Amino acid sequence: MKQWKKQFKKNTIRYNIFFSMLFPTAFLIIFLSLGTSCLFLRNSFSLKKEAAFQQLEYISDHLTFMMDSAENYSKAIISNTDVQQFMKEAFYHPLNRSLQKNDKEMQQLILRIIQSTHFIHSVTLYTPDNMPLIATEPYSQSHLSFPLPDRLIWGMREKQDIVNSRKRISVLSLQSPFYDTASGQLLGYIEIAIPEKKIANIYHDIAVEDTILMIDRDGLIQSCENNDLLHSEYAFLNELSSAKYTSVSLAHSTLFFYRYFPTLGWYIVNEVPLITFLQPLLILFLISLSMTVLAIILYIGVSHRISHTITAPLQDFVRHIEEMHEEELHTIKKIPCTSEIETLVHSFNSMVLAQNEIKLQLLGAETSKQILSLSLLQQQINPHFLYNTLDNICSLAELEEKETLIQLVMNLSAFYRSCLSNGKMQITLKQELKISESYLEILHIRYPNKFTYDISCPEELMSCSCIKLLLQPIIENSIYHGIKELEKKGIIRIDCRPAQDTIQIILQDNGIGLTAEQLEQIWTQKNDHFGIQNIHQRIHLYYGDAYGLSMEIPAEGGCKTTITIPRKEAYPCQST
Repeated sequence: MKQWKKQFKKNTIRYNIFFSMLFPTAFLIIFLSLGTSCLFLRNSFSLKKEAAFQQLEYISDHLTFMMDSAENYSKAIISNTDVQQFMKEAFYHPLNRSLQKNDKEMQQLILRIIQSTHFIHSVTLYTPDNMPLIATEPYSQSHLSFPLPDRLIWGMREKQDIVNSRKRISVLSLQSPFYDTASGQLLGYIEIAIPEKKIANIYHDIAVEDTILMIDRDGLIQSCENNDLLHSEYAFLNELSSAKYTSVSLAHSTLFFYRYFPTLGWYIVNEVPLITFLQPLLILFLISLSMTVLAIILYIGVSHRISHTITAPLQDFVRHIEEMHEEELHTIKKIPCTSEIETLVHSFNSMVLAQNEIKLQLLGAETSKQILSLSLLQQQINPHFLYNTLDNICSLAELEEKETLIQLVMNLSAFYRSCLSNGKMQITLKQELKISESYLEILHIRYPNKFTYDISCPEELMSCSCIKLLLQPIIENSIYHGIKELEKKGIIRIDCRPAQDTIQIILQDNGIGLTAEQLEQIWTQKNDHFGIQNIHQRIHLYYGDAYGLSMEIPAEGGCKTTITIPRKEAYPCQST
């Protein structure tokens, strides 16, 4: 386990190869699985929607057939001559007709007309005052429960069950006025009743798992397989809209497929519980999820094997590097057979050899640094400079210039202390400017009223790192080769400026300046300006070829020297 964790350490090549193979493939597998599930869900919904609408259309067609049949039977009964004669006798001579004989004959006649149609519960004839006159079913003594119709209408009411007289059943009732075909006189009314159970039988066998309901315009359930729900208020009436002939809605975890039946103003509703609809999809999703997990597990093994095959030579290579010490760089003896890794190993061996050679060159460069630094220090400890300064000290003592004497001694002490103390060659820019200021003060006392100086540096640059004794040789050149020969008063300006990630130290004087030939000789041959070349070489050795020293001759005269070094914060140990 520990070895496996080490091999799959984050940001290793094996880790990146393994997961770069695993994640896209796992994402693709999951995407395909979810896409397949969504596509199946969409197709399942489309199939269910189509099947539900076909069921609703089937129910609507059969209900229409029943109602059309009932209307045709009512017209056939009303137009029958014997029925017309019976109704006329009952209307004009209600006391003279033989009720018992005529009623039985008329019942048989009406049954022959309707051909004992199975979905018709009964046919009832009423007098104009809404009293039952004759009916095909026994026990019928009920009045019409709604206003006398002046045209054919449909409505729901209750009647006695033919089998059980104590039981009441719900029927869809056709009611129409009965007129004398000769005179147009209203003779009574006819009613043909269709039991609600006959309507429910239409959808009993075609929607086993679904719930079929018929809702009237008032929101009451007028037909369903559950008798307990009949005539109760439908809870989801607001989910239905008569604006569409057929439509579908989702609410309360239920799918509603419904069709508007304009003849009655009813809705034929197919309710499908969402969990019932989604159950096959959930099973498919679980199967798909199991296959996805299995595929990912298999691909993890494949990815692990592939990543191991690719990275095994690299791991040997890394172990070789880890076992090497900084002081002991050695080449790899065992070359792997893989061509790419073989090229890498050969390149590594070449790099090791080049590194060893560079190390030797760096040791030589470090030696050069030490020689240049020592040479610079020897130049600063110039006997003539020291003798001249001491002569100035004696003169000031004889003249009893106490304050000037103290100032000269303090500056001389600070200058040599900074040059010689601790042997450090990297100091802060603030310390370097302090050394330059001490040196300028010494020369200012030696050459009174000969020159003035100005040093400016932003506070943000004061703590940056700088090579020691960068400015002193340039100041010395400015005094001895430029300002000393002037008849007027000289000016030396030192200006430190930030420039992106570098620092520019600009030293400019108004001395006699240099000619183009003299400027060229500074870089091409040894001369009195040895310190300039020394500084330039030291900058290259410490910071690289991108930095260094440049000199130019300004149009207004004098000489302008620009030193460019990197902007780096000095270590705390370099502060004084």
